[in-house]
Amino acid sequence: LGLSPRAEQILLERRFVVVPGDEPEFAAAYASLRDRGIPAYITTDSVLFVTDLFLDRVLLSIEDEHLYDRLVALSREMVRLSEQQHLLATDDTVKEAARRNIAYFAVPLSLLDPDYFPPESAISLVERELELIEEGRETTISPIMGHTPLDRVVGPGEDYSHYVPNGHYTQNARLGRFYRALTWYSRMAFALPEGRGADLNLTIQALLIVRALQGEAGVWLEQWERIYDPLHFYAGGAGDPTVTDYMEIANELLDEEFDLESLASDSLLQAFVDAVSEVAPPHFETHELRGMRFLSPWFFPDISYFASRPGEDHRSEPSVMDMMAVLGSPGARRVLEEGNAFAGYSYHRWFLDIERRLETMNYGEWTRNLYWSWQYALTAMNGSVSERAPAFMASEAWDARVLSTGAASWAILRHMPPGRAHPIGAPPSRAVAEAAEAPGAFVDPYPELYARLRELLENLRDRLWENYLIDDSTYLWFSEYGDLLTSLERVARFEIEQACVPTAGTEPGLCDHATTLSALIGSVPDIGSGQGIPVAFAEIAYEDFTSSRILEVGVGAPDLIYVLVDAPEGTIVYAGAVFSFYEFGREDESEVAGDRWRSILEDGAAERPTWVDRFLVE
Repeated sequence: LGLSPRAEQILLERRFVVVPGDEPEFAAAYASLRDRGIPAYITTDSVLFVTDLFLDRVLLSIEDEHLYDRLVALSREMVRLSEQQHLLATDDTVKEAARRNIAYFAVPLSLLDPDYFPPESAISLVERELELIEEGRETTISPIMGHTPLDRVVGPGEDYSHYVPNGHYTQNARLGRFYRALTWYSRMAFALPEGRGADLNLTIQALLIVRALQGEAGVWLEQWERIYDPLHFYAGGAGDPTVTDYMEIANELLDEEFDLESLASDSLLQAFVDAVSEVAPPHFETHELRGMRFLSPWFFPDISYFASRPGEDHRSEPSVMDMMAVLGSPGARRVLEEGNAFAGYSYHRWFLDIERRLETMNYGEWTRNLYWSWQYALTAMNGSVSERAPAFMASEAWDARVLSTGAASWAILRHMPPGRAHPIGAPPSRAVAEAAEAPGAFVDPYPELYARLRELLENLRDRLWENYLIDDSTYLWFSEYGDLLTSLERVARFEIEQACVPTAGTEPGLCDHATTLSALIGSVPDIGSGQGIPVAFAEIAYEDFTSSRILEVGVGAPDLIYVLVDAPEGTIVYAGAVFSFYEFGREDESEVAGDRWRSILEDGAAERPTWVDRFLVE
């Protein structure tokens, strides 16, 4: 096996061992193991990684083939409707708000359609905004959106570096344009004012947009919904009031056919702001702009959990362990207990509060969007281990290995959105696909995880179907990948319930199956073997603006896992690839990401959490 004497000893004692790997990607790691004649162990890590790639590929498809053109059409109409409002408005404040809305929609339309020329009334605003977006460097006040209530809290202005395309959006100029337009719509908020007497202009702009969408028999509201809904599933939304929330409150306070002049009434506007504020916490509590965005921003609820977490003298910054523990990980709970995390009353009370929130969530809430569906899948690995399960799963060291998988998968979730995380690889490389083949592979025995991942894809497929975003080829992708996850679930369940191994199976297609990594990755369209798709990344998971502390998570090259499985003809060694997880806090402004993170890994300067030593042998 090429293991060190210590690693061999631990493998014999615990029935499994994890050692650092040399390959930067999963496919290459499995190909190397096959070349050494070792049967494949299909890990949950590899399945989660490929599922992330699948989600990315689906997003790319619907963006390029459907959402791009829809967003162009909707943006064009919103410019036209805003021009009408600008022409009809008699109050100077409302008229100026309509002019700024012309500019607001003309910016993404200019990005999407290079031949578009903005209206004369707003061209100066649009040109200044486009210059900032194209440069992608400055943090400054938006010419169109102006000052915000957060300028004195986290610093003034919009960070235009967010508009630089990455991931699959770097493939061509068209996708890069879509990325910038989408970023504009999801970042620029019509922020609620803080305090009485504050500027209400952004609220007027938001209500003008609501009024425009309701006109013309709601045809453009329906178009907006068919763009918003699938993107909202991916992004999750920021907990802000949405366009439809604003619409409901406006209809109640101003009636559905409210005229433009009613927006000149400060008393009506303040009543509206008060009603919206009841469902939107103040800016200074969240350090995020609160208010309507035209499309969903990416949002991770754990940010609010970390923000409410009380600090401790011995561990002031939050940790991924906090999230993994409330999701039910016994390994994470053990790490926290050993660090005396629960000794403090405030922390213990906070932990129980978050835990209760999650415990009371129903199935619909767990599967409402990509974030919660992914977390729901991860919790399937946290249950008690069956007595029939393989012997290598019966140890605290195994709990730590599962914790590493969960923590890295949580980091992948934070590294999303899909499309910003990975470039799409070349078409299938048959040589690598053949190298990955290993008949009789053993599947990581977590059947419920595979079932929940399949349900995630089914929910996404149905949402795309409802919004006319799925064609025959895309439907086939979902069917083929869903069938594979069903196969993995069936095999894993049989491995546990019948306590059998592939070479000793009694039912064809179960223990005597031929599930391979090439079959797994080959089910993802246009990704093929996964060759050229490195795993390593680093991402900011949480930033505390009060203390300037930053929690960063990272993943390096895959580790290798070896497991011993007893079969009638003897003990069999299987091997596969698992995530390598990193977590660190820092106070400086230099982000550890991209090429810098890969350089740190190559230099061996990245340190893993101490609990990783429970299962990893260097």
